Amino acid sequence: MTGTNTCPLGDAPPAGRPIDVRGADFLTLSQNEITEVREYFDASLMGRQLAGDA
Repeated sequence: MTGTNTCPLGDAPPAGRPIDVRGADFLTLSQNEITEVREYFDASLMGRQLAGDA
């Protein structure tokens, strides 16, 4: 996932900093429709990038 934080994230105001975090999405399908999406990524790395520590 790559982008720039321009909106509040939880209680934190927008940091305006870029992030670049690897991850994976897993989709569950039923009758050719997506019924569930699970996203996995390194939230700790994302937090450090938003804080300017990474």
